[in-house]
Amino acid sequence: MLLAELSSPPYLLTAPDLAGIQLSCMVIAGTLSHPSLRTIAAVVARNLPHSRFVELDGSGHVTYFERPDQFARNVAAFATDLNERADAGHDSRRSIR
Repeated sequence: MLLAELSSPPYLLTAPDLAGIQLSCMVIAGTLSHPSLRTIAAVVARNLPHSRFVELDGSGHVTYFERPDQFARNVAAFATDLNERADAGHDSRRSIR
């Protein structure tokens, strides 16, 4: 299974592909995650038009497991912001950085 996945063609996702996503998104990275993974997360967030980028201090790649309280607080805050925008009649797809 793993060997089959490693031999599959790469998944190409471009900045214009990301720019076309019109959903509000939160991208979370850990400050102790591998630098290349942190860079990918930052690039993805930067190119999503309605995104929020969060780095969790002291966490590696598996943020929800390594820092569950920080992760949950950030997800809850993000959901609250979206809900408040919807209640106020704002377009919830506007930038929420």
